[in-house]
Amino acid sequence: MLKKFKQLEKFFKPASNIEDLKLDPFVTIIMDHRLQIIPASQNDLAELLQLEQKVYHEQPWDARAFASELRKKDTIYLTVYEAERLVALIGARFTPMEAHITNIMVDPVYQNMGIGHFLLDIIMDRAKANGCKVVSLEVRADNEKAQALYREYGFQPTFVRKDYYQNDHQDALNMVRDLRPDNRKRKKKKL
Repeated sequence: MLKKFKQLEKFFKPASNIEDLKLDPFVTIIMDHRLQIIPASQNDLAELLQLEQKVYHEQPWDARAFASELRKKDTIYLTVYEAERLVALIGARFTPMEAHITNIMVDPVYQNMGIGHFLLDIIMDRAKANGCKVVSLEVRADNEKAQALYREYGFQPTFVRKDYYQNDHQDALNMVRDLRPDNRKRKKKKL
């Protein structure tokens, strides 16, 4: 009986195919800005909270939430610095089937420069390298600018999460991008 249970467990809980999510720091140039891409660490917590305040004018995540995410082995959190200034962050959690973008923020002074696009590209590449079938995220239902960015990347709205944001009880729109080549081809034919 135990042998049968172990076989069923493998069926319902597939083995992890997640590669090492660690990323070595590197430098890139975006619109004449020399940016350092560095994995986030516990040492960044104060700056992450300051960036969050600039972007959202509130703090949806507190220091404990960030600290908890940074400790997880199935996540990747990348910071973007120009000199000593934190200008952006992206975070994602990976399972064998899905990459879920948990957080993306770009300092308002640095928005519309392509940094968000660049960070999304990194996560998409990691998701594909790890065999993920889809990438998902939540975005405020009233944030049309962010939704437009995600639609550019092929994300499609799937459902609304009522009262998702605890601080103001706003709804979130769940959006998903299918990474399977056969599904992307079918969608292009329909257009």
